[in-house]
Amino acid sequence: MSAHTSATLVKSIPPAAGGDGLKTVMGTFTGSASYDSGGSVLDVSGLFGSKVYDIQVSPGNADMLCNFVPGTSYATTDCKIRMDDVSGGAEASGDLSSTPGTFYFVALGTDA
Repeated sequence: MSAHTSATLVKSIPPAAGGDGLKTVMGTFTGSASYDSGGSVLDVSGLFGSKVYDIQVSPGNADMLCNFVPGTSYATTDCKIRMDDVSGGAEASGDLSSTPGTFYFVALGTDA
């Protein structure tokens, strides 16, 4: 199984007092050097202590559609980002480490 580079924190917004306990994180990653069919793992365990419920990805200047695939029980270590080539209409393949370079994301998760 191949992985995108580990997520790098840009900004963390703590849960609102009296809210649902969800923390919002903004970060970056680069694509996998060997993309896996069905999505490559994006390890966000350094950003969330417990679970990640959603990741929205902006593909930068790439012609990609990126989708979050939750990990087992929303685990932070095995969630995936599936990438589809918009121009070709099929799932991406091969080396995505330089396409487009940096992907930006916003994620929701918990530390508890």
